Amino acid sequence: MAAVTKQRQRSGVGGWLVPIGAVVLLAFGQSWSAYDEYNQTLDNEFRLLTSNVRIASAQINVLLRDVAFNLNETVRDHRSDKLDDLALLDDVLASRLKEMDPGVRSLVYVNGSGRVEHSATPGLKDFDSSERDYFKVHRERRYGHGLYASRPYKTSFGDLSIACSIPDLAPDSSFRGIAAAGLSPNFFDEIIRNIVPEGNGNATLFNQYGDILNRQPGMEALIGTSGAGAPFKTHLQSGKPITQIVGVSIVDGVRRAIVFGNVEGTSLIVNAARPMTDVMARWVQSSIYRALFVAICSAVILILALQAIRRQRKSEIVTLALERSEATNRERTLFLASMSHEFRTPLNAIIGYSEAVSLGAFGPIQNAKVLEYIRDINQAGIHLLHLVEDVLDISSIELGKFNSNPEPVNVAELLAAALTMTGPRARQKDLRIETLCDPAELMMIADRRRLVQVLTNLLSNAVKFTPDGGRISMTARASGGGQVLFEISDSGVGMDAEQLAMALTLFGQPDPNVARRTEGRGIGLPLSMYLVGAMGGTFSIDSQPGSGTLIQILMPSGLPRPQALAEQPS
Repeated sequence: MAAVTKQRQRSGVGGWLVPIGAVVLLAFGQSWSAYDEYNQTLDNEFRLLTSNVRIASAQINVLLRDVAFNLNETVRDHRSDKLDDLALLDDVLASRLKEMDPGVRSLVYVNGSGRVEHSATPGLKDFDSSERDYFKVHRERRYGHGLYASRPYKTSFGDLSIACSIPDLAPDSSFRGIAAAGLSPNFFDEIIRNIVPEGNGNATLFNQYGDILNRQPGMEALIGTSGAGAPFKTHLQSGKPITQIVGVSIVDGVRRAIVFGNVEGTSLIVNAARPMTDVMARWVQSSIYRALFVAICSAVILILALQAIRRQRKSEIVTLALERSEATNRERTLFLASMSHEFRTPLNAIIGYSEAVSLGAFGPIQNAKVLEYIRDINQAGIHLLHLVEDVLDISSIELGKFNSNPEPVNVAELLAAALTMTGPRARQKDLRIETLCDPAELMMIADRRRLVQVLTNLLSNAVKFTPDGGRISMTARASGGGQVLFEISDSGVGMDAEQLAMALTLFGQPDPNVARRTEGRGIGLPLSMYLVGAMGGTFSIDSQPGSGTLIQILMPSGLPRPQALAEQPS
């Protein structure tokens, strides 16, 4: 016995090794896949940001090329001996400024001492620029070559401006002055705005010191502030024209995927950035799905392993459950059979005696209230008997003991029988019921009692839920393929999809208040659907709130089709 127990223990431990190994391999594989997808997502984002930065750099270069050209022309004009009077240079600058982009506000020549010597704008002449960075970087030779862009500063007119300048050097390389152009801070708006990544992304234009010259969005709040944080310094230290970085912005502390790019021929640097939360949003969602997938698969694997280890016990439990289920079914069958006799016999007696008493079979009843009570007892007994019969019908269908008695029936007579049983209630509500059978002598092979039961149930429902003075239609016609199509439509309250689903369930009451007013049991509609299916037909219903309900029943006629009759030998 002990040996058997140890063998079972070893078998149990060995049985867990394979599923646990499978779970570990699955988790490792999904982790590697997630890591690879993370890198791929980041690479794709960097590729897109880099493309945007290259485009912006090229556009800014083209935009500033015209500025640089006019600044070089200004330096050449100042050196030229073609102008008899250098005072004429002011007019030349003014004419040149008119031809430049509207974002260029001023065009000046500053001599070696820092004084504005010539200006396209009279108000700037003789202005002292000696302490401005766009002058000092050239005088102190801190900027090698190309167009220099200053940090934003307030002009003498009180507005912000960005100065772009180039040096004027003598043949011996001594410093003689600068030519400068004042740009509106909005000069670069369109270019920078066009490269802003989707979502919460942003794009920024810096000078070489990290001063923000333009930022979209957030231009007004951040222009002129320093953006020279760790990512910006990393780009400068790399010495590369394009740098891809994941870093935290000094401006708002948000971790972003950032691409920096130098604008060729200038001191400008442009970047495009997008928060990592946005970049990795889909990856995070995918990772959650992966984790759920691993968890679900692991649970499935472990459950299957547990089932394999406990197979014998599971088999015993299933066998016992089947035996108990069969016993329960037998008991239910016996109960239903007993209920059929126990309920029907006294109900029939109640119905018969109450009807006989109400009709005066045992003498006239003088008290009208007593007569009313007896009639109520009769109606309650009939109602309860119908309820019992409906429940028994459903039980017999579910137990596979449904018995059908097909016989030749006249379809028009079926409609008339259903109309007869519901007519009194319809007349009380002043309802107009239209019936049509096409052709009038349409015949079929079917269980007459069951079909009348179905049509009566459905017509009764239509009468219950159609307001006074409404319209109801009940038709039957021959359909293709040797079938008969019954249609019952009304102008009643109708149902939405949720109410319809409830109404098709046994004892389902979409609106209990309405059901109580109309004496609804929640059985007629599902019973009709079950009976139609048991007789080989199809049942469909379409209902809209406020527009009424249409029910279609397609039943096999049970008769040979004309074509089949023609093919039989005479």
